[in-house]
Amino acid sequence: MGGFRSGRRQAWRAARAVESVPRLDVLELVRSARGQRQWAGGSVRVEVGLDFGRAERATLAIGGRGEVTSVALESQPCRFGGVRWWARCPNCSRRCAVLSWSGRWGCRVCLGLVHATRQCSKLNRLKHRAERIHARLRSGAEWGLFGGASKPRFMHERTYDRLLAELDDLRARDQAEFARRFGR
Repeated sequence: MGGFRSGRRQAWRAARAVESVPRLDVLELVRSARGQRQWAGGSVRVEVGLDFGRAERATLAIGGRGEVTSVALESQPCRFGGVRWWARCPNCSRRCAVLSWSGRWGCRVCLGLVHATRQCSKLNRLKHRAERIHARLRSGAEWGLFGGASKPRFMHERTYDRLLAELDDLRARDQAEFARRFGR
């Protein structure tokens, strides 16, 4: 009865990444208090209405596709003044700063979303980190005589040396992982 991978196909499917779905940042919404948000591709058109009943509570009404989702907003006082706004997930009541859309509005935990780096291999994570360091070293830097980037303007010498050492460490770890994986 049943063979290899018969049934339970959901376990073999990769989870959706947080970065691939439309999201609402609550702090950005409260600061701007604009009425509409629209994402690339036009997959979700959202009308946002904020109702500040009391100083520490508010309601966020998210409308789209003929339905309205009401989300409770809470404020938390910051240590040096001001407030930090949080949303309560409409599904699990978890406090979150970002609501995501994956067929319904909710937090990343309820929707089963993971960060993209959680689905990468170790080699890809090392490559991604090295690319970020390269981009930081290239920003505003001129290329030196021997092909390497000179220190970017306004970057501290200590920071530049630390990034170069981290880049060398990443190269060594990448070569070691490559040799371990492919036996060379």
